[in-house]
Amino acid sequence: MPTARSPQRALATHVLAMLLLGASVGHAQSSIEWASPIDGDFGSAFNWSPTAVPGPGDTARLGDAGAYTVRVGTRSVRLLHLANPEASLAIEPGELLTISGTYGPGTIVVNADQSADNAGLELQGTSPISARVTLNSSPDIRSFGDAYLLGSRSAAIPIISSSGVVGGRGRIFYAWRNSGTIEAVGPSGYIQFSGATITQGPSGVIRARDRGVIDMASSGGGPIITGGTLDGGVGGVPAIFNGFGTIADAIFTGLWAIPSGNSVQLAGVAGGDGTIVVNESARVDDSRLELAGGALVGLRIELNASPSSPTLSEASVVWTGLGEPPTLLPLGVIAGRGQIRTGLNVRGTISPGLRVGDVSHIAAPASLRLEPASRVEIDVAGPLPTEHDRLSGSGIHLGGTLRVRFADGYTPSAGDRFTIITASNLVDAFAIIDIDPIPAIGPAHVVYTGDAVVLVPCAADRDGDGELTIFDFLEYQNQFDAGDRKADLDGDGRLTLFDFLAFQNRFDAGCG
Repeated sequence: MPTARSPQRALATHVLAMLLLGASVGHAQSSIEWASPIDGDFGSAFNWSPTAVPGPGDTARLGDAGAYTVRVGTRSVRLLHLANPEASLAIEPGELLTISGTYGPGTIVVNADQSADNAGLELQGTSPISARVTLNSSPDIRSFGDAYLLGSRSAAIPIISSSGVVGGRGRIFYAWRNSGTIEAVGPSGYIQFSGATITQGPSGVIRARDRGVIDMASSGGGPIITGGTLDGGVGGVPAIFNGFGTIADAIFTGLWAIPSGNSVQLAGVAGGDGTIVVNESARVDDSRLELAGGALVGLRIELNASPSSPTLSEASVVWTGLGEPPTLLPLGVIAGRGQIRTGLNVRGTISPGLRVGDVSHIAAPASLRLEPASRVEIDVAGPLPTEHDRLSGSGIHLGGTLRVRFADGYTPSAGDRFTIITASNLVDAFAIIDIDPIPAIGPAHVVYTGDAVVLVPCAADRDGDGELTIFDFLEYQNQFDAGDRKADLDGDGRLTLFDFLAFQNRFDAGCG
């Protein structure tokens, strides 16, 4: 089995080969055409018209019609014109092809044999990739170094144009500007950014579908992906983020997952109608979605901590702690089971559980500020703590809307009480409270105890202590005199004598 070579060793081999070729071949810049639509060796002059192997100053053109493959070793040409959409240029294992750019609808296949020996394509200068590049690493090579795409290490950053596509299974090195598509499709799709930074234009897309993997193996201070769109595809099968990397100012679509033991950081503005699932397998290993200081997040985040975990830390949203606290924008949602381990300004929705009836718990060890546009959604399916959603934290500043739904046909009884929010430092109150009706004993209301928000189904139990006493009369009188909307028991939007009568009837009935 051949020995795998590093990109650096392949590059050294390439330079030596170019020196040898330069000593034996020389001609002015020209466009050299593949002579016939059959498979063949790039290095054979008889396969070209005119009869000369394209060199560093030439454009190698694959034209004509029909499907054929040109196999190439370590060489350098100025441009590749892949004019025939059925033709492909295959870079052989252990070899490196260096070009300034490529265009046309054809395909470059890097390591078509899927050998363990490295094969690479290197772009120099700013001429774009305007064709398809397919990286075919050996499936049993975990480093994916055996098929790679090298950007320039100089100030001239290569470009993937709007018609260019880079995909398959392999690694991308160094800096790139992407206005086209980088994709990892299907379970074998795996693109690793290895020391790479990808700056995307408005049309730039990084796509992974059906458990295709985008691996952000890079290390360093700056974002790995900036701008453009990250497309997780359609349907219920997620795309996968691996590694530890930063994505800044990007739009997310489709479904993405951060597996256990991995971490992704969002910076700048992260929007779109996509979803990021943190710890989709609900394993014990921690996985995190980190938010940089001042980050603005307007997408859906789902936390899936292990059901057996009391700490919920396996699925977390974490602030890096630098700069201003991040903000969950009005279209943003944090749902599921896990932790918000960050100071967070909330203008969007906090929803323990992933869907109606899926009761769960979100813990917020850091401060949570619920701004006027925010919404907290609570599902109640039974009287036990494990049968209704809960939000807990150390410091929660209440505001915005509380929405309570009774799930799975459940109707509370008169003596039930539900502690739905707890915090050692609980400040202020919800501006709007929207609770499903309970005709017999309601309307339900909430009571603030100083360190908790308690849902009380019985309309007459104004102090929420589970008993009907003179103190409930006094509390209702105080609410009515203060113009508190909780005193509007007939639900007509006004406080009148009929609200007093409704309270009297509920009290006399014992909420039964």
